[in-house]
Amino acid sequence: MHEERQRIIERVQKLFALAAQNDSPEEAQLAATLAQELLQKYDLSLSEVEIQREGSSLCGEQHIQLKKRKTPTWIKFLHSTVAEGFGVDCFRGLRLLDTLLIYIGVEPDVTIAKQVFEYLYNFIKTYNLKGKSPTQRNQWRMGFIYAVNSRLTEQNRKKTEDAHCYGLMLAKEQITQDYIAKKYNDVKKGRKLPETKVSRSFHEGVAVGMATPINRPIEAKNTDK
Repeated sequence: MHEERQRIIERVQKLFALAAQNDSPEEAQLAATLAQELLQKYDLSLSEVEIQREGSSLCGEQHIQLKKRKTPTWIKFLHSTVAEGFGVDCFRGLRLLDTLLIYIGVEPDVTIAKQVFEYLYNFIKTYNLKGKSPTQRNQWRMGFIYAVNSRLTEQNRKKTEDAHCYGLMLAKEQITQDYIAKKYNDVKKGRKLPETKVSRSFHEGVAVGMATPINRPIEAKNTDK
């Protein structure tokens, strides 16, 4: 199904190019009309066609450098959760003695993913968890991110029910994969994260994660002195 859709998109792109470059008004009009008919017949949007035409020029990277040699599990989980939620890819690396978190994807998604990660990371780091042991703090953090993950997954599920949104998601994914293949042909994905113990602290984190706005920054009033 994806290959067939891609073939139709390429045909529409050629028709629009023919309409724009043709010296004959009649032939240009015919090409434009055929392109519009294909858009309607296959339920395609102009945005989906345009993003495919622009290709890798729309793709970019965003880097986040953390003063950590070893990346805690909850940071890995947050990193991948935000990537999946905003339709971009993510990888980890090292820069000197620091951890480098990388997001790769189509703009503005990749920039939004970085901003959301930084906002949620700071929210988690500054939330008041006094009285909890290091283990309980990590369980709370995993619960918080689990809730965010569930909300973003549901948000994306609703998008896939819209043909235009789903088509754009597929187009962006293909552009990102092409970019990665050219620039990072030997990159390896991270391993699957271990399961987290479901505890009282985990459920407390879930409750906060379900109530915290995701798509816009808010000031974290709870600070860990």
